[in-house]
Amino acid sequence: MAEIFTITLRSDNGSRLKFRHDGGALPGDMRVSNENGGSWKFKCTSEGGGWFTISGSGWRNFFNSCSTGDIVTLSDQAGNGVYTISVR
Repeated sequence: MAEIFTITLRSDNGSRLKFRHDGGALPGDMRVSNENGGSWKFKCTSEGGGWFTISGSGWRNFFNSCSTGDIVTLSDQAGNGVYTISVR
């Protein structure tokens, strides 16, 4: 499983999340699921220089199910474009 990012959520991440990823291109429409059966569609935009932004209604819905200070990890299972997200 290839980790894309691990980040601590802040209150200003509700509408979008900016992160750094040096592992190459990411899809514009990212289907993400968690171990509890939750599923979301995130809009992912390359900002250049290895920086990306996740936004959209799927991101907002996911963010609203979390708390400020939660640690979120997004991973690509085996590099096959199946994205999983975990919260601790």
